[in-house]
Amino acid sequence: QSLGPVLAMARQLGVRCAWQIIRPDVTVLCPPRKPRMGLWWRPELLPLVPRYFLSLRKLLLDESTSGGPLAGMREGVAKGNLSLEEALTLMVQLMVNMTSANALCSLVFRLASEKQAAEKVASDPSQAENFVREVLRLDAPLQRNPRRCVKLGPKWSNGRSSGLKEGDQVLLFLGAANMDPAVYDCPEEFRLDRSGEPVALSFGSGMHYCLGSSLVKFEMRLALECLVRNFESIDLKGSYQRLVDIDVGNWGFRQLPVSVKRKL
Repeated sequence: QSLGPVLAMARQLGVRCAWQIIRPDVTVLCPPRKPRMGLWWRPELLPLVPRYFLSLRKLLLDESTSGGPLAGMREGVAKGNLSLEEALTLMVQLMVNMTSANALCSLVFRLASEKQAAEKVASDPSQAENFVREVLRLDAPLQRNPRRCVKLGPKWSNGRSSGLKEGDQVLLFLGAANMDPAVYDCPEEFRLDRSGEPVALSFGSGMHYCLGSSLVKFEMRLALECLVRNFESIDLKGSYQRLVDIDVGNWGFRQLPVSVKRKL
């Protein structure tokens, strides 16, 4: 089912570009018991990948869009500063990144539910960074992250048997780590005065640290500054519904009704 769409993508984008895009999803050399991607379990989705990227290419080449990220990426490709596959995958990150959506919704939720902290950040803008930090710790946009054990090292065992073997699937619960009482004092509390505690693991760590973390934090700071500058209060209105069952543990909202009172 996917052969036709893949060939069409290779014809329009070029073989090298097409291969760079679909390579993470092609696990032919990886046995099904050790998949690198979830498409082993939902193979019907694979034909949609080429069609999706062809649609993105059409959007990228549409010169009716002037200014903004699309024009910048189009210019980057034309000048050779960006490869076509880099531009297309960057568009995916910018357009369908649920991490930002989850984080921004959680920011609004905390402004509505943590009244004392909200009042403090409104009166003292220097607390914005601390507010964003606590939102990300308590409401990690991705609660869990799947990984595969490729090599065992001493840091995983601490001299004891970890029970892990090379090739094992590992599910990391980032949200749970951020609530570890051995690391954070009163971890369930939303506090702006935390100091001397490790950075939350919401964006991972080490070589797998999220490259888009700075963008998400920047978006949250801008949104926070805008909201406290323009609105006297934000309140929950009715019941909300969490998003808990999509992808790798997206922690956001299906519904988050709020009411706002604009400053005079």
